Amino acid sequence: MLKDKSETRKKVKARIRQRVRAKIRGSADRPRVFVFKSNRYMYAQAVNDENGTVLVSASTLEKALKETVKNTKNKDAARGLGQVLAQRLKERKIERIVFDRGAYPYHGRVKSLAEALRKGAWLLRRAPKAIKEEKECTQTRRSGRPRTIRRV
Repeated sequence: MLKDKSETRKKVKARIRQRVRAKIRGSADRPRVFVFKSNRYMYAQAVNDENGTVLVSASTLEKALKETVKNTKNKDAARGLGQVLAQRLKERKIERIVFDRGAYPYHGRVKSLAEALRKGAWLLRRAPKAIKEEKECTQTRRSGRPRTIRRV
């Protein structure tokens, strides 16, 4: 039973990863930054998907990062990893990236890493948000409050 549960979890994560990768593509001028978390460390790589090559990589396993951070599996370590990766991307003169969270939710360590990259003046790809106006309608809800309709 335990084996089946772990196999199911692997399949679910693979499906999530495929769904995310279907929307994201990296190139030489705008590489995809891929995140991998183990229970102990965190790894990030800037990947050119056209050639299938890794341009820049960093991890919390490295000496430079281990000396500055006490624990390698918390948000502070993820921020430090983001700063190291941002510095290496600057050295390679890469200004824009696409962030790939993989199968992990955009929360906690993954979010801290993305925010550290964003602070390093990197433009992460985001879906554009439409500006919405709120207009009041004469209709009321059952509770008596006026209904608001949002239109673009």
